[in-house]
Amino acid sequence: VWGYVTLASGAAAITGIDPAFTSTSTYSCQATARVAGGNILAVAHTSASAITINSASGTDVSVVDWLCVGK
Repeated sequence: VWGYVTLASGAAAITGIDPAFTSTSTYSCQATARVAGGNILAVAHTSASAITINSASGTDVSVVDWLCVGK
């Protein structure tokens, strides 16, 4: 499952991932800023169908691509 999002105040919540994964421990995600030299990003699994992306610097990033794989 993949998508993109714009961070607001250094964070974004992606909900309603469909199909949902079986649990928070059965999938892995990666996020990448589209800007050169982009901020370090962290992805938190908030549920089997939702993640939160946070910028380590707490600043906005124009667009972030994200990808989650698992079962």
